[in-house]
Amino acid sequence: MNRYKELVSFPQRYGEDIDPRLFPISEFEDSIHAVIGCEEQEETSPVFWLNADCLQANIEYIEWPSLTNMMLAWAEIIERNLNRYAPTDMKEIIAIRRKFGWVR
Repeated sequence: MNRYKELVSFPQRYGEDIDPRLFPISEFEDSIHAVIGCEEQEETSPVFWLNADCLQANIEYIEWPSLTNMMLAWAEIIERNLNRYAPTDMKEIIAIRRKFGWVR
């Protein structure tokens, strides 16, 4: 919630508009994963990626087709104890991500 409050206050601090429906769900290094809130329930909620360093005013792109797909990929990577810094593991991580619709 604190990160959401920071995003909402972004225009006042930096003069750029951030969609107030944007809700951050994870943050790591230079990236923020976020979903867009909707007044009517949707079947899926795509996960967007934003650059945390400069917080682009517009959404960079969809990284996952749904929050569920992102979480399933993360769960499989964790269950298999893969390390993104190991070159052989990174190949497996990318394959798992793609299996769940990763778009990057």
